[in-house]
Amino acid sequence: MRPFLLAFLTTMLVPGAAWAQAPAVGPAAEPTGTHAVASPGDLDVFALPRADLIAQARADLGVVQRHAAQAQGIVDRLRPHGQLFREDQILTPDDKQRLRTSWGALYGHMLAIETIRQRWWSFGLRDAESAAHAWGYVVTHTALLAELGVGSPFAAMAMRSPAVEVLLDEADDSFGVPARAFEQWKLVVVHLATATQLLTGDAYLAMVRESLKRNGIPTSVEGSAALAAWARWSKAARKTLGQKAGLLFWRNGADLLKDWSRRAVLPPQKAIAEWMGDTRVRRQGQPLIGTLNLNKFKELLQPGDLVLARQNWYLSNIGLPGFWPHAELVLGRPEHWAKAFDADPEVRAWLAQQPEQPTSLAALVAARFPKAWAQYTEGTDYQGRGPIWVMESISEGVSLTAPEHAFQVDYAAALRPNLPPLVKAQAILRAFGYHGRPYDFDFDFLSDRTLVCTELVWKSYQPERPGAPGLAVELVEVAGRKTLPANEIARWFDATADRPDAPLQFVAFLEGQEDANASAWRNQSEFRATWQRVKWDVAQ
Repeated sequence: MRPFLLAFLTTMLVPGAAWAQAPAVGPAAEPTGTHAVASPGDLDVFALPRADLIAQARADLGVVQRHAAQAQGIVDRLRPHGQLFREDQILTPDDKQRLRTSWGALYGHMLAIETIRQRWWSFGLRDAESAAHAWGYVVTHTALLAELGVGSPFAAMAMRSPAVEVLLDEADDSFGVPARAFEQWKLVVVHLATATQLLTGDAYLAMVRESLKRNGIPTSVEGSAALAAWARWSKAARKTLGQKAGLLFWRNGADLLKDWSRRAVLPPQKAIAEWMGDTRVRRQGQPLIGTLNLNKFKELLQPGDLVLARQNWYLSNIGLPGFWPHAELVLGRPEHWAKAFDADPEVRAWLAQQPEQPTSLAALVAARFPKAWAQYTEGTDYQGRGPIWVMESISEGVSLTAPEHAFQVDYAAALRPNLPPLVKAQAILRAFGYHGRPYDFDFDFLSDRTLVCTELVWKSYQPERPGAPGLAVELVEVAGRKTLPANEIARWFDATADRPDAPLQFVAFLEGQEDANASAWRNQSEFRATWQRVKWDVAQ
């Protein structure tokens, strides 16, 4: 085994570039479980006890699988639009929008996968019979295969058209894509050395199969799913590389002379890499909004308010553009409901029409959704915190959460719908109807079976019919799907704030200050400009 392993290490197990300590996969993208999933920059997985190492590996395999599935969906939605990649195609504005958002979303998913791959790259330095070696090999090779199996067909499509290549090489701040990202990415995805990693990694499976069995990988849910995906991804990558080898490798011929020993699959973004090397580790678990500002922020809120939230350096809601990645619906507490709704004549008339014959919104929710009501009034959130104040869709699904989870982040902004109490009460009732549904990792607004964070807000306040009261913010197309990035809510507020019939009212904005490790209160004017910030903005 030793000669082969040495050759394998020289191609596949070389260390990742410094930039690969990229933003961690954030709350909206992490798997659930009892073991917290750490960011690549703050965790030496090989220093963990065996049980924790295995738990981390299984969680990371789930992250890779999920992002690979979403990335594959983006590529599949582009295939029917093959005319976009014709060499002589003149791209329309709609064509360019579809291509930009597809590449931006795909780039985010690939970056998330690459952060996991870089976390485990040194498994080959561990005892070949150990759990660290076995699980590390499976995670690393699964991530590589996912990147190549999805990425090489996309690269082959895009490289048919010089116009597409030029377009994709433009910087896109809304997705955090740097200039020339596609050029650098394709050079690695279709590089001879990367293809060698694919082949040697596949061949190595035969040599460690017994070790994988001893460590329970084929019988675990995540391990068996990963191994099942290997053949599919490897076949796709080999097919593309085989069909396009002459063109791809010839066009990248000059690059074959370069030293690619650091084998990062995505191009660096210097600001992320440098900041991640220090601040992300130092600030792990320490949001910029402290307890004092959290409590002041909470006091300003009313039932039915919307909150936009952001944590720096998390790839939260990957595949969506913009500075703001997350949206939440404020519930407040039952006593706030009594004050806001119970005396309103329209609310009382509406309640009288309900089959439960409730005397208050609280009584209606309690009767219609007893399990959710019990958690809301008496329980805690999935982190054991309480009391509950918020409904939000996170990786655990549509959840009831405490202020410490919802508002104690790095940036938070509260907006109040300029709507009568009846519409807000109905929105809250509708939101409780979605409680417990899974998170929508596919960002498909057509289905109610799963919901992403903004989908919960949008569907709770969606007008029942054209012209009816509600929040009629328009969906936008991202990567071939109609969806609603949280940043779009901030943009919509800015576009409508000066109108007499403005749909939203500014309540509060807390801005994180990295240098001070704190947060500061900002006004409406300052909030209005936030949607224009780049995705990974850290300028203070």
